Amino acid sequence: MKEIKVCICDKNFKFKTEQDKQDFLEVVGIDEKPFLQRIGNREFFQHHLAWDMLRKAGWYHYGHDGEYLVWKKPETPVEELTLFIKGVDWYCEYSDDYGVVCAGQRKMKRLMELMLVVGEPTATEIYNQNCPEEMKK
Repeated sequence: MKEIKVCICDKNFKFKTEQDKQDFLEVVGIDEKPFLQRIGNREFFQHHLAWDMLRKAGWYHYGHDGEYLVWKKPETPVEELTLFIKGVDWYCEYSDDYGVVCAGQRKMKRLMELMLVVGEPTATEIYNQNCPEEMKK
């Protein structure tokens, strides 16, 4: 599984290793100007646009390693299911916010699709390792 460790440092991206930098630039490009936005006489660094590009390219935000955000890209369906399931909101249907409910339903649908691709018994094992006790299969 590929991994990138990146953080934001004064309107710039900072990487833990040179390989992280190469993998990141392969996805978002070399030019950082698209991430800078001027409003009046102030300039803002729109790092979230890079995160959107990573997600669209199949990368998952996995957590933190000190000051660095950790992004992982699965190379097999099992790896993708393992990464995807960690971001599932198991209790989304209890939200008062309809947008949260809808997003959770979309995630659950995608989870079921990934489980079908991975197949039994591996999919159920991964599911049971990550879901709340009352939702185990």
